[in-house]
Amino acid sequence: MSDSALKEKIYANNTKKKQYEKVCNAILENGLASQNDLSDANNLIDKCKDYIEKIDGNDGYGYLSKFRDKLDTQKKTIKKYRDFVRDSNKAFVTMYKDLTDEISSLESAIESDRSSYNKGKSFGDQIHWWNL
Repeated sequence: MSDSALKEKIYANNTKKKQYEKVCNAILENGLASQNDLSDANNLIDKCKDYIEKIDGNDGYGYLSKFRDKLDTQKKTIKKYRDFVRDSNKAFVTMYKDLTDEISSLESAIESDRSSYNKGKSFGDQIHWWNL
């Protein structure tokens, strides 16, 4: 590969690496790089389920039928939100892992291409990590 093609490839890979690092940093800053705890939402859903079962299990609570129906609707809504949050968080965790793997791959490619480009050149003509 010619020197100019190697140089272009090094700078293109470095630009791509910086973009990926920017996205990784945003994911980290927003706390999305690890699985979030959904125990509060799960506890709320369980409490709603318990209240609904209590109302259904006792004939004396018939006057609470509208409350029961509304609580059941709210429980289903909370489940949808919880599932959405869980799936979204899982997607961000996967994206973060994929991006960090890609960054490592790009770093290896940059280093390999940099070594090829620098081979036989004087220090001043070489590409160094500080001027990428």
